[in-house]
Amino acid sequence: HSIVGGNTPFCLDGTCRDQTYETNDEMMSTLAQLTLLKEIQGNFKKGMIFKGKDERCSRYIFGFKDCCGSGRGWGTDAGLSKCKPKAKTLSKKRKAGLCHKIGTYCAKKVPGKCIKKKTTFCCFNSKLLKTLHEQGRLQIKLGWGKPKKPLCRGFTIEEIQRIDFSKLDLREVFEDLMKNF
Repeated sequence: HSIVGGNTPFCLDGTCRDQTYETNDEMMSTLAQLTLLKEIQGNFKKGMIFKGKDERCSRYIFGFKDCCGSGRGWGTDAGLSKCKPKAKTLSKKRKAGLCHKIGTYCAKKVPGKCIKKKTTFCCFNSKLLKTLHEQGRLQIKLGWGKPKKPLCRGFTIEEIQRIDFSKLDLREVFEDLMKNF
């Protein structure tokens, strides 16, 4: 019998068998779970874990000063030069994909006009935590609050137990993990 094509089966003792295998993504899931366990260590405060941080940036409508920027592109760092260090740090976190946008509100009004707007974000220590919050909150129907009063709190143990980790799409996180290997 002859072999046709480029896929030669493995034949050590004359009995040939197909050596293909199914791809297994369990290693990445395991790495993600270990990273979450590491995050828990020492971070269980006031009954909450995986807490985010409320961070805000400002945009002045008439002064053309934008300390929020788009978070992307070559010109944003130059545009932040007159902004506070907190705004610059937030810009870096956004570029790294660590923040979830809650929304924008008017922070300062003059009669009939808003002259200063603020945009609120919940930022996390890692993309994994951000992804866990974005997808986990949907599963357990936990919202993000309002731009003026964001809900960047962590999860309770009861809430974590209700999240189905097998349904989390962690591809973006895995891509980052693979870059580090």
